[in-house]
Amino acid sequence: MRLPRHLLLVVCGLLTTVGCAQWPTPYLPSGPAPRYFLYQDRVRIYYIDVGQGEQLVLIHGFGETSATWDRLLPELARHHRVVSIDLKGAGYSDKPADGRYRVADQAEIVTALIQMLKLDDVTLIGHSLGGGVALMTALQSQGSRGPKRLVLIDSAGISARPPQLIAMLRLPFFGPMFFYMANPDILARQILSKNYWDPTRVPDALVRAYADSMRSPGGRAALIMTARQVIPDDYAALIERYRTLELPVLVLWCRDDRILPFSDAGKFRETLPHAEVLLLDRCGHSPQEEVPNAILQVIEQFLASERLPIRQPQPP
Repeated sequence: MRLPRHLLLVVCGLLTTVGCAQWPTPYLPSGPAPRYFLYQDRVRIYYIDVGQGEQLVLIHGFGETSATWDRLLPELARHHRVVSIDLKGAGYSDKPADGRYRVADQAEIVTALIQMLKLDDVTLIGHSLGGGVALMTALQSQGSRGPKRLVLIDSAGISARPPQLIAMLRLPFFGPMFFYMANPDILARQILSKNYWDPTRVPDALVRAYADSMRSPGGRAALIMTARQVIPDDYAALIERYRTLELPVLVLWCRDDRILPFSDAGKFRETLPHAEVLLLDRCGHSPQEEVPNAILQVIEQFLASERLPIRQPQPP
């Protein structure tokens, strides 16, 4: 099978890391006091629960962990109760080889966490794959105690075309082989550099967090399973279901996103009946990490009153 040119470039990047793989090391939380809940009596899910007030649930993207919110969480927690989750297969959560890594599977876990914590009128904030999980959570909970509103940041869920890394991992044998041979630290830095408009802003601590998640037992296998299941089989029907969502949605997107094109923001605006779209400048795929103050400004406006127009954030 002949690989497309863009995938060959990704593979060449991985080849530079071959021969540097490391054995898994003990992986335990070192930040806030660890909290876990047991999903279906068998899968431990790690989460952070801080602050008081209106309730927010933060959902990270593919290959990320709850560490993606580290620059937002302290400010949000000053006036809100903030719950940040490590999805199944990521961070400090369990990574079972059970083959259940669909977006719908992750959404069921988010719903279970909301129910366990007895959260009401929650706002879901999702980045990339986490945006797709937030949308699926809202769909699954229609007619019950579902989320009050959504914030989607450079979100997946509106396109059936996966990003390059996910496309490579979906290849039989070839992609996973090089993924297992890659050094997690080098790979994490390469991925983060592509996620940022300015690669010099990539924090070393974030590189370590994402690399540690990959090298933890089952970490690589969980990412591969997620990549293979990330596009729902009923994709077209799912898009039509989005049109039934009656809750307010704020869609934030960086014009310089090199992972998911900002044209996808327009697709969300056309599909979601109550969506407002705001495009941001001078940031890449992960604005919550790269320009957290801008993201904080518009989220706080949205939380104050989703009926008001959301203003362009002021530059730092």
